[in-house]
Amino acid sequence: MADEKSDRLKLDSLRPGISNFYINSNISWFLSPQWKFLHGVIGDDHFFDLLTSTCLFLKLENGCLAQVAGTPVFYDNKYKLNKPAPAKPSQIAIARHRLFYGRPLFYSTTNKVYAIGLPTTHVLNRLEGKVNNFTASPPLYLIAHIFPHQHKLRSMFDAANGITMSYNRLMRDAEIEASNPHTPTRLKQTQVLFQRMLTRHFNLDYVSVLKRHCASKTRGRNIDMTQYMDDDFVHMSEHIQTQSQLDKDTTLATQMSNQSDVVPIPYRPDIKAPPSFQDLQCGHGEVKAFAKHVLSDIIPRELFGSTHNKLRIFDSVDAFISMRKYETLTLHAIVQGLQVNDFKCFYSAHYKQENGRSERIPPSEQTKVTQVVLEWIYWIFEDLLIPLLKNTFYVSDSSADRKRTYYFRHDDWLRATAPLLEQLSSSIFERATLLTTHHSPLALAQTHSYRTLQPSYVRLMPKETGVRPIVNLRKQNWVDDDRLGHKVGYRRGLSINHILRSAFDVLSYERLRQPNAMGASLLGAQEAFERLKEYKKRIIGGAGESTHRKFYLIKADIQCCFDTIDQQKLLNMLDEIIKDDDYVILKHHTLARHNDTYKRTFKRQAVPEYEEESFIDYSKKLSEKLRNTIIADQVVHPHIEKNDLLKLLKEHIMENLIKINNRIYRQATGIPQGSILSTILCSFFYGMLERNEMEFVQQSPSALLLRFIDDFLFITTDREEARYFLQVLRKGFPQYGAHISDHKTLVNFDISFDGVETINRCQRPDDYFPWCGILVNSKTLDVKADYGKTFETDIRNSFSVGDGCRIGETVVQKLTQSFQQHAHALYADCNFNSSETVKRNLYENYLVAAVKMGVFLTDVLDWKRVNVAYIQRVVENVVQFGVRYTLFKASTKQGSYCTVPPRLIYWLGYKAFERVLVKLMSDSSLNNAIRAASRKLLRGVGATVNKGIFKRYRTNRNLNSIVKHSLNHLY
Repeated sequence: MADEKSDRLKLDSLRPGISNFYINSNISWFLSPQWKFLHGVIGDDHFFDLLTSTCLFLKLENGCLAQVAGTPVFYDNKYKLNKPAPAKPSQIAIARHRLFYGRPLFYSTTNKVYAIGLPTTHVLNRLEGKVNNFTASPPLYLIAHIFPHQHKLRSMFDAANGITMSYNRLMRDAEIEASNPHTPTRLKQTQVLFQRMLTRHFNLDYVSVLKRHCASKTRGRNIDMTQYMDDDFVHMSEHIQTQSQLDKDTTLATQMSNQSDVVPIPYRPDIKAPPSFQDLQCGHGEVKAFAKHVLSDIIPRELFGSTHNKLRIFDSVDAFISMRKYETLTLHAIVQGLQVNDFKCFYSAHYKQENGRSERIPPSEQTKVTQVVLEWIYWIFEDLLIPLLKNTFYVSDSSADRKRTYYFRHDDWLRATAPLLEQLSSSIFERATLLTTHHSPLALAQTHSYRTLQPSYVRLMPKETGVRPIVNLRKQNWVDDDRLGHKVGYRRGLSINHILRSAFDVLSYERLRQPNAMGASLLGAQEAFERLKEYKKRIIGGAGESTHRKFYLIKADIQCCFDTIDQQKLLNMLDEIIKDDDYVILKHHTLARHNDTYKRTFKRQAVPEYEEESFIDYSKKLSEKLRNTIIADQVVHPHIEKNDLLKLLKEHIMENLIKINNRIYRQATGIPQGSILSTILCSFFYGMLERNEMEFVQQSPSALLLRFIDDFLFITTDREEARYFLQVLRKGFPQYGAHISDHKTLVNFDISFDGVETINRCQRPDDYFPWCGILVNSKTLDVKADYGKTFETDIRNSFSVGDGCRIGETVVQKLTQSFQQHAHALYADCNFNSSETVKRNLYENYLVAAVKMGVFLTDVLDWKRVNVAYIQRVVENVVQFGVRYTLFKASTKQGSYCTVPPRLIYWLGYKAFERVLVKLMSDSSLNNAIRAASRKLLRGVGATVNKGIFKRYRTNRNLNSIVKHSLNHLY
């Protein structure tokens, strides 16, 4: 029905009460005189066919097109009328993501004894003693679970194109009982084997196997778990307690804000770093031994087919456990090398002889046996190995090693994290049932029914010296399915981040409209580049200009920046920032050529309702910044009012509910981490702090302040100004809940307070100063990429490739993405950096990509079948891509250019790969096959480097110095 606001959109008076909420603005374009003339010329029928059977585009600038009629270009014609073909083994991937962040299942409500091994809901456990309302015997019931395709049930073969099935395969009871499937004869003859597997499972002592291979890292040891608390945990409650006292005692707040003397924070380098939380993990070797022991004890020898097949399957188990996060293992990769003929138990009795194999097996029988084997292998990994590991270990990634997979015994993890969760729930969270501030105390279920945002879960991610709380706001919670007017079950609801997207769009629009509200905040490398370049031009004059000035740099970090923000102060600020009463979210999609394919992107932009314009006019503005792109309108443009937006933001900020150990808590202070709004809210808030407390920085002609979320970088040519800035920071801003992390503060000059040196000084041997992944030269302000963290840990854990299909193309994509990360104009602009710095940046960027290629060669490829010529083409493609991308990025920014010749960029790229290949060839720890392949690749790369066109580069002393000394301390 129409509301008051939409009455102006009524279609006509013949349909009262029906409104057009989303106007297709292209209609007005078709009502122009030109289209009316065309209609008169071709007639109704042809005009109708023109609008309904063709796609019409309007030509725009820069080779762009705007689609005005026809099937949208973003429409995915994936689902065809024809019945889809069964999925191929290369399209069937093991759902390894189900391993991560599992919670243990307890035998009782006391939560003291948890189920080790397979979960209690697993089909092997549910078949103990009885079968739930199923007339068949337990082994036949188990066979129906393992081989659904043979029983005409939903199976992995139905998931064409790699689509993951959305239901729980372990809970097939309803599906089996509804269809009452017939078991094929070839599978009935195996029920003795599967009965033996059930018996072995019931008799296996999982606890003893776990103790044998994965001993507890905490039981029987006197370990103080508080030493694993991260600094964020230690200081979090102190800051919150201080903030609550300030709210009660304004006199104390005034005294602290007016205090002129700063209490020194002693720097104590002799303090030992806290132990690593990763010390509690079970090594990959231990987990592999446990998993293979269980599989060997449960599965009868006949179901492996042969010793050869068993070893090949266990090799895949080892690879599956060692894989990094986001890597996939396909069914095709698992069955490589398996001998299907050895699975004698799956052949029909008609084709068996006493020796177990017939002389001639028809192709139809071989095809059917292969299909049965594929289902059996898939069940071992998907429905046996994954539940076993998930229910026995807490599997997680780490912020230190990024994509490496860690396995913790559930009892060790619970014992280690219990005090941390207690500290967390008593510092920034409070029990939701005790709330009386914002609403009357209601039952928990009643409270949730009136909320837009449902509770989210918190998990702890291991860090180098502690853990970090992570809240998953992207998870889709289960909600009641009452679309038919009454509850008919459950369905996946919208995630919190999805609900907050419109709020994010509005705040992003206001960020661009009110840049002063963000203060010194940066949200990308482009903004950092622009401000550094403008400052350098103002102080020095440009790249290559000589200066005798010294720059004083200060790096500082706000402690627990998200958790100490004053909620009410933030909401008051947002009320001022959001200027208009009504906004509309414009949505469109683009289609552009990307390498050898086409890339589709969906874009959203919020504008005030009075600025909404037709799609034709809107697309003309978009085409000014695009090249060779098709733009199509999504027509449905949501509207949002300021009051509704503020109400949603208030619920998200002040009533953020978190579920910890089956208890609901409300975040009492700070803003949610992991939210789509976290970064922009934090930037707005500390922008307000800068305007009110650091006005002297904005007025200084010799200073520059940059801030990425909570990381400050202050640059000045005045030493006393740098000292004063540091003094202001060390006082803190208690009225904002902001305090500086003393151990993360860094300077490039000697400074002391009261005669005591209290601040860390940068100890790099060169003149570069680190900040947020970049290195700033303290004499010239040239910028380099900081690869320190990339090489601090095993670089294998910095990226993932996987063992899926088309792995060669995946590697090329990963290497080009690696180069793109540091190919910004910030590093390649010769109007900002010196020519030598740009050359060094290019070489180091290529070198990191080459090192990752070396990891790919030694980790992923099977060197007995490696195509050296293909790998050489990979090197050529990456080098060529680097040349094109560098010159493109440097030329698209106004006032930027790259004077390094393309031929020299080619030479630097090949020299980087040559350096890595020489190291691989001479590494005695690698096997002979890897070293021999490296030698072949090196000959091809070396021949390119030694071409005559590169002769003057080979004899250039400066270039050879760059090649020889770049990243020597890291690689």
